[in-house]
Amino acid sequence: MSLRFKLLLVALSTLALPWAGWQFVRQTEALLRQGQEQALLASASTLAKAFVAAKSEWPANPVIYVNRLPQRVAVDGYGDDWVELKPYAQALGPVQDAQKLRVSLGENADGLYLLAEVRDATRTRVDADDPRATTSDHLELVLSRGDETRHYLLASAAPGPFQAHAIPPTGALPERLAAAWQEDGSGYRVELRIPDAARPDRIGIGVYDAAEPSVVYADARPLLAYDVQATHALAGSCPITHAHASRAQTAGSSPTRAPSKHRAAHRANPKASSAGSSIAASSRPR
Repeated sequence: MSLRFKLLLVALSTLALPWAGWQFVRQTEALLRQGQEQALLASASTLAKAFVAAKSEWPANPVIYVNRLPQRVAVDGYGDDWVELKPYAQALGPVQDAQKLRVSLGENADGLYLLAEVRDATRTRVDADDPRATTSDHLELVLSRGDETRHYLLASAAPGPFQAHAIPPTGALPERLAAAWQEDGSGYRVELRIPDAARPDRIGIGVYDAAEPSVVYADARPLLAYDVQATHALAGSCPITHAHASRAQTAGSSPTRAPSKHRAAHRANPKASSAGSSIAASSRPR
């Protein structure tokens, strides 16, 4: 065997090393994915059995989940107080683009809070009392309690606090809601508080985009609140949920966070600031 041939074999062997490494990575990734899939299936099966054993009721119709807020909320539209709950926001946009509107609902000792985040890069904004409000960018909020239903048009020509007026203006539900509007290049956010004394049974919300006009669907859905007893029952039957239950219980005693820079700027000049930052456990309806 000549030296040239030996060198050729060594060169070919060197070229085969990257291919062998790539094959090894592929096989390792496949094994890891398979292991993760099996772990998730086992966890889901155990949780399903615990859910049945706890005799919890799964909602038969679409609902809006009410999460527990671990701290007080400043209604400023920035969404800084919702960071921990953002992964649990519900997509309530139109059928063709449900992610266009993401809604988070939370409660604490001060009442019920709502944060709506809209993806809308085209800007057509007017105040709610403007005659063009119904054909400009806005949200339609529906609150229902018993036989009473009220509609609120959420719109603002500029970032900052605004009042959402009810239609019709009389009834037990709030005549107006204190809200805040903030926006950036990707869209806008609306944050508001519903007094606990006027807590509705059902809430509906829909979005209207002036650049893509369509019918606003804001069907009122029942509220499904966090249930501590159901959580502990599931945790006792299913050990994998124990850590989640412990975190959820301790979240309520988290200290109030200091105001962010966005919030400080908003309080200094609420109408000029336009930059902003943008679990539910299975339970029984309240």
